[in-house]
Amino acid sequence: SQSAPLPRDAQSMVYDTTTTRVVAFGGKGTHDRYLNDLWAYHLTARTWTRLTPAGILPAPRFGQGMAYDSAADKIAIFGGVSIAGTTPQLSADTWAYSSRTSRWTHDQAGEHPAARLYPSMAYDPVTRTIFLFGGGARTDAFNDTWSYDTRTGRWTRVAALGTPPARWGASMIYDPAADKII
Repeated sequence: SQSAPLPRDAQSMVYDTTTTRVVAFGGKGTHDRYLNDLWAYHLTARTWTRLTPAGILPAPRFGQGMAYDSAADKIAIFGGVSIAGTTPQLSADTWAYSSRTSRWTHDQAGEHPAARLYPSMAYDPVTRTIFLFGGGARTDAFNDTWSYDTRTGRWTRVAALGTPPARWGASMIYDPAADKII
């Protein structure tokens, strides 16, 4: 049995404040193998555990955005490049993982961001909302902002003032002292 994730790039990671562990999802392994495995790193024990969610899993992918909603105890992923059959494609799907139920849910109701690679995502605990900014699609980059509510599974486009230029692969984090997403 495997005791740690295989080597990969373009995976996503979040810190789960409820279980005090780091959770990693997906990525692209050797020989262009797309992955959809979920791993937890236990900080005190310094060990990895492979999580085995029940039910349907997100398609293997890399370059997705990921954020942890501590109020709902859910991890949300959006986008990336996924593999359906043998064809890689940009994704515009949202999946939420609950550590309470050890299950992924596919949230695709209503309006949502366009398919993209490497969007930035962060959770705002004050509004209990995950925000997404930017990302790329082939030769274009986005500078749109979206909010996602893990309780309803719905995205809402945000009319943000002073929007930065379009970009992909940027980092994003909530600053509690300033009560802002940076």
